[in-house]
Amino acid sequence: MFLGELAINLLAALLGFLASRLYLYLKEYYSKRNLRWFWVPPDAKKINLYCGRREEQLLLNEGEVEPLINLQDALSMAELKSFLDQFYSEVIIVFEEAGIDWTYPVISLGGPLVNSLTKQVGEQNLLPLWFLDLPYTKDSKRSIGDKNRTEVFKSAFNGDELISDVGLVARMKYPKFPQTYLFVLASNYGTGTHGIIKYLTSTKKIDELHSTCKKNNSTYFQAIIQTYTSRNRIVDAERLRFKKLE
Repeated sequence: MFLGELAINLLAALLGFLASRLYLYLKEYYSKRNLRWFWVPPDAKKINLYCGRREEQLLLNEGEVEPLINLQDALSMAELKSFLDQFYSEVIIVFEEAGIDWTYPVISLGGPLVNSLTKQVGEQNLLPLWFLDLPYTKDSKRSIGDKNRTEVFKSAFNGDELISDVGLVARMKYPKFPQTYLFVLASNYGTGTHGIIKYLTSTKKIDELHSTCKKNNSTYFQAIIQTYTSRNRIVDAERLRFKKLE
């Protein structure tokens, strides 16, 4: 009798262990599937990561408060490339627009001040929410919103310290190359762009975004992301608005 009970208990423990492992496996599988849904359009093997260059004159004329090559830029690029390496056979890092291979999806990383492709998206009015009051001056209060300013999202400072930044992420078609996916990741400041990357590489956040896209039946969309910081470190990033794109 004792051996029978022991065998039953061992079997129950084994089944419990296997069930928990299966749950974790399925959870990871569906999370990765959602990550792939966002980042990997059908049959894409490579992806372009296009990063603009700052021009020194921007620091003087348009109120750029961050240096030409800063820590946030380096962290953003390294973190995003490391993440994309698990989905693509090659991540093509490009610093000149002429070097983009439009055969493959393109990520435009950085705002219109430093990234010519991002700037063109704004000039062609391809997104409903965009950077307001361009070109900036030294005294500009940077914000993102619609042309009528019915919706405005602002970055916030405590003295000289940036405590929250707003940016946008778009998954869209680019009219000049309509067969290729274009991802735009841009914020008022580099901190917000880094926050967007943390948002888009989080399985929990992507799961929420995926659910929203399914609910709205949208392959292409724009979202406003707010990044919260403390002592120059990113604390959290959350989605404030979602816009379906055609």
